[in-house]
Amino acid sequence: MTTPMLSNHYLKTGAMTTETQEERQYVRDFPLKELLGCLNYIAITCRPDIAYAVSYLAGFQADPTKLVCQAVHRLMRYLLQTHDMKLTRRIYTVTSSNV
Repeated sequence: MTTPMLSNHYLKTGAMTTETQEERQYVRDFPLKELLGCLNYIAITCRPDIAYAVSYLAGFQADPTKLVCQAVHRLMRYLLQTHDMKLTRRIYTVTSSNV
């Protein structure tokens, strides 16, 4: 998986879809807000590559669908597969040889 979100993948709110009762129950039981909060923290602190995906998915919190939940799962799988990517900070010291 090379991207945190599918391209040309447009999600809809629950009011715009015809989901079954089982799918609606799955969405109600899915911890969407908690996961998006954690993903937002990760995006701010060390993984800016997922910031757009998290922001886009957060727009569906009010009326999510099963596709939104699957997109969050994809984002979490992306993080697992790219766990070695992170921001690093280097501290440079000025010495007489650097000048």
